[in-house]
Amino acid sequence: MTRVESNLPQFGPEGSDLKELVKQEAKKLRPEKKVVKKRSFFSCFNCLILLLLVLAVLAGWLAFLVAKSGLVEIPIFSQLFYQTPQPIHWVKTDQLPTTDLEKELAEKFQPGQKRLIIEWNEVEMTQMLNENLEQINSTPDKLLIKETQIAIDSEQIEFFSQLEEPIAGYLTVSTVPRVEDQQLKFVVQEVKIGNLKLPPALAAWGIDKMINSRLSEVFAELPVIVKRVDLKMGRALV
Repeated sequence: MTRVESNLPQFGPEGSDLKELVKQEAKKLRPEKKVVKKRSFFSCFNCLILLLLVLAVLAGWLAFLVAKSGLVEIPIFSQLFYQTPQPIHWVKTDQLPTTDLEKELAEKFQPGQKRLIIEWNEVEMTQMLNENLEQINSTPDKLLIKETQIAIDSEQIEFFSQLEEPIAGYLTVSTVPRVEDQQLKFVVQEVKIGNLKLPPALAAWGIDKMINSRLSEVFAELPVIVKRVDLKMGRALV
């Protein structure tokens, strides 16, 4: 009798598990997958380019704002975005009369008079403003104003000034007169340095100090109550 020896692995308690063997052989026959690493878009070079673009945009925006203000002349930007500001109209200030607001009101007011209409023209208001500015220009840390005027039309009262120190430029403040607590006050609507618009709150303090406080002192001396204010071309009626 011929004896046949099998080369097949023996299975049993002492052999390998058939399923485990099949898995191992199949794993050997399976082709290996190559892992391809994707290149990140935001590489160091791309981040640097993006940062430079952001800085360029910010620098351009800052140059645009400064050029519009007229405080500093910037090549190209100033030619494109700046024009010398002009008031709503010019007020002739030659030989301005000296205006005493308190005396003027006292002369117009008569005891027992129930209604009083006061007319201020833009020349008189310009004179009153210049008198207050003389005191400001003579103080330390002064804001030297070379030329200023008040122009009135049917919609607004405009303060237009040319500054010299500590910055040189044009300041335009548009206000609307209102009656608050039976007192006449000027409310700031728009503020511009050159052609650049600024928050109105920046000029509110100056208007309160130079105009509103003076008006409060004047009307406090008289037994009058302000009812309304009307604007006409070149004059205001209170």
